[in-house]
Amino acid sequence: MDESSRLDPMVFPPFTNREAWEDGIVLIDENDDPIDLSVPGAHVQIELWSKSPERSVLAAKTGEPALTVTPGRIDWLFAATQTRALKPGTYNIGCVFREPNGPTHQLLVGTVKVRKGYIS
Repeated sequence: MDESSRLDPMVFPPFTNREAWEDGIVLIDENDDPIDLSVPGAHVQIELWSKSPERSVLAAKTGEPALTVTPGRIDWLFAATQTRALKPGTYNIGCVFREPNGPTHQLLVGTVKVRKGYIS
């Protein structure tokens, strides 16, 4: 099932390139029950993409410390040492979920602004 046509782009709060970026999304079904994507063999991946040139600049996937998947939530935390490489501007963000031995679903598309931080 291709869910990308039904996704409204999300706009995440801005952060600076001198701080950690911590954020997440809540996953609930039509009955407001949490959706559990932490099933064995499932794969979640989140990426931050620059617009020009278009390329992945930050990424985390299931099993890596930067990404936490729990029932009803996906949370990420990129350290300040990782965000320092980002130039100020607007970045695209995307997250996918691959079912065990099954299809891949786009969970989110959106944008986030990175601002210039002023601490050395």
